[in-house]
Amino acid sequence: MIKRVMSVMGDKGSDAPQKITSIEVTPKAQLTSEGINASVEIRNVSKQSVELAFSSGLKYDFVLLDAQDKELYRWSRGKFFTMALESISIRPGERITYSEKLSKDEIGLEAFEKAVTLRTVIPAKLDSKENIREKIFQTKIIR
Repeated sequence: MIKRVMSVMGDKGSDAPQKITSIEVTPKAQLTSEGINASVEIRNVSKQSVELAFSSGLKYDFVLLDAQDKELYRWSRGKFFTMALESISIRPGERITYSEKLSKDEIGLEAFEKAVTLRTVIPAKLDSKENIREKIFQTKIIR
């Protein structure tokens, strides 16, 4: 689900958005009785339009981690995405939000019970220069 309305965490990950050149990325995660609501907001904080270039239809990925940072679940695993170059232009001040409802059935009971952190991956290049795929954007899951 894409909502056109965008925030960025740095290399170590934290709960507060951090600026990466011209964007901020803010992941959010809320535990519900049915699963985990995961989202990531990307915001252009510069005075010029920026472009995110993707090498496939995968625009984001959500990873659930336990207290030892062990991967419990990855949203993209087992899914297929188009193999086409795509880009998204984001005007100054504009936000883009991607969100998923990760149901208990989809993620499994172990991941639902043990997940404490949501890590978000944005597999893109920023303005055809900076590869932000390597950046760690994560937040604690609100229980």
